[in-house]
Amino acid sequence: MKKIILFLFSLSLISAQKVSLIGTVLDSKNEEPLIGANVIIQSKKLNTGGATNFEGFYKIDNLSLDVYKVKVTYIGYKDFESSITLTDQTEGEFTYNIKLDISSIMLDEYVVTASRGRREKITDAPAAISIISELKIRSASNANLGDYFKNIKGVDFTSSGLDSYNISARGFNSSFSSRLLTLTDGRMANVPSLRLIAYNVIPLSSDDVSQIEVVLGPSSALYGPNAHAGVVNIISKRPSESLGTTVGYTTGDRSFNKAQVRHAGQISNKLSYKMSFVNFTANDWEYIEEDEKKAHFAPWLNDDSDLADLLDGYLEDGLAWWDGWDLKIDRDGDGTVDTVYSKNDNLVKDRNGDGLNDIPDFKIKNQRFDIRLDYDFSDDHFTSFNFGQAKATNLNITGIGRYQANDWVYRFYQARWVYKNWFAQAYLNTSNSGKTSNLRTGGIVTDRSTFFHFQFQHSKE
Repeated sequence: MKKIILFLFSLSLISAQKVSLIGTVLDSKNEEPLIGANVIIQSKKLNTGGATNFEGFYKIDNLSLDVYKVKVTYIGYKDFESSITLTDQTEGEFTYNIKLDISSIMLDEYVVTASRGRREKITDAPAAISIISELKIRSASNANLGDYFKNIKGVDFTSSGLDSYNISARGFNSSFSSRLLTLTDGRMANVPSLRLIAYNVIPLSSDDVSQIEVVLGPSSALYGPNAHAGVVNIISKRPSESLGTTVGYTTGDRSFNKAQVRHAGQISNKLSYKMSFVNFTANDWEYIEEDEKKAHFAPWLNDDSDLADLLDGYLEDGLAWWDGWDLKIDRDGDGTVDTVYSKNDNLVKDRNGDGLNDIPDFKIKNQRFDIRLDYDFSDDHFTSFNFGQAKATNLNITGIGRYQANDWVYRFYQARWVYKNWFAQAYLNTSNSGKTSNLRTGGIVTDRSTFFHFQFQHSKE
């Protein structure tokens, strides 16, 4: 009986004994201490750790006698993993020194493709380049792709509505900027008749974008006209490399509603396809210019009339003001309204008598659809066929006043062939302005423009 009690007492002493794990973490080459290295100790019952001090020393107390897994991590060095067995130590400490090997830090590498087929690393590119990655694009659901440029260095971004943006670079900002060439998969994405980029009619969903490259600086020598300030290259995902279905819905203030769906699949090992659709609606900010009001208010229909001159004088002197659409006049300046020209009696909705309402419509409607078919002969040989359409209704600011885009339809057809260093493509851009009108005059804008492009290229590199 005494032997059993003595054995149990000895066992309790062993199990209750605690050990401190100490040691240093050093660089394996120069044996310099590594400050702040994380030392993690794990067993079936315990998960603890510590960090090294300015001398590379660490200490972890109160460890039971057990088998532990040791892991040490430090930025710029390879992770260290090993196991130790703590036994009964005379002084209650177990020394375990560790040396770490330097490891290169692998960062994401972006390859710039906007240089007319030539691929180069972003670090080797001679111009200032910014990359908008897929992660950044998918982390925010914007009305259209133009909204992703607002935080790019060197880019002047101006929002003129929930679905309308003006983007330029190198200080040449204007309401109708055409100096920043925009490409989508190598296709010039501008409106044929105007040369400008209307990002709300680029028929591409944000879920279908692989990355956006912004190359700043004069680039007309490489890309031709419209690249005075730089180039934007929007690259979509290849169907075979992005299979599956993605559905998204966003809502917010001002009746903001955006629904989009993208699907990519394979018909065979070589034939793949994708399609995407976006439907966006919202209520834009309700602002009407004073000149737009005058153009639709009966007293100003004849600009040379005495009444029009009189009212202009009151407005200039601060004796008249617009209360919404009602014009209120304080003729003697005593603070009391003497005359009111009400909206109901004086509003002329059809300014030019063409049978169409010329009053601004603040309801935004935008539908975009695109489809693509790829045939992969091999890893470096494929053909691609694309079709896209966008239909937009929104307000646009120009250098000669605001315009109401009403069912503006933009379409494109594109075919590409790529084989190693050989490249060929042909595409057709078309534009149909629908019933777009000038909000001051009511005049209809007629645009039935087309742009055809063919390109053949071979690089020896």
